Parts: sequence; structure tokens; C-alpha cells
Amino acid sequence: LATAASTLESGAKMIKGVEAAAPAVESQANSVFQPLTDLKTQLKTKPGVSALKVNLTEMSNLTKSELLHPVDQDRNDGNVCPEDEELHANLCYKKCSALTAGKYPIRT
Repeated sequence: LATAASTLESGAKMIKGVEAAAPAVESQANSVFQPLTDLKTQLKTKPGVSALKVNLTEMSNLTKSELLHPVDQDRNDGNVCPEDEELHANLCYKKCSALTAGKYPIRT
């Protein structure tokens, strides 16, 4: 019983020590990561940088099938390309009507 009490006391002291050190660790972590956060902010404001937000963790969790066959595409309409593309010479291209604002709707 005395050993258990001693172990609990040691554990409590260790927890207090970790709690006391937490602010210092947080401060050091912030000082390490702040330059990276600043760089990220600078890169986002550069001309030509897309505002597209990509979650790489979510992307790495996707299967090959999920990446190749988006859920918002109708794969039973006879068109193997996404809805805004058309098949030409066995490759998918953006529709001419979309690229030319409807002026030239047919690919020739």
C-alpha cells in the first residue's frame, strides 16, 4: 500500500511539473513556427497564387478510385470525361463552348 501511495505521489509531482513547463514549451513552439506562419502568409499574397485550399491529409486518405472518379460526375451518360470536358482523339479537353464563351461550340 505504501508503494502505491508513493507511486501516486510521484505521478502527481510529475503532472505538476509538466503543467508548470507547458507555457514555456508553448512559447518555444510558437517561436519556432512563427517564421513558417509568416512565410505562408507571404506566399498566399503573392500574385498568381491560387486561393484554392487543399487539405493534403484528406487527399492522401483518398483511394485511387475516389481520385479518378469524383462523386459529382455522371459516369453513366456515355461521356468518360468530366461534365465540363469532351472526348476528342481519345483525350479529355475543356469544351470549346466554355473556352470561347459560346462563340465556337464545336471542336473541329
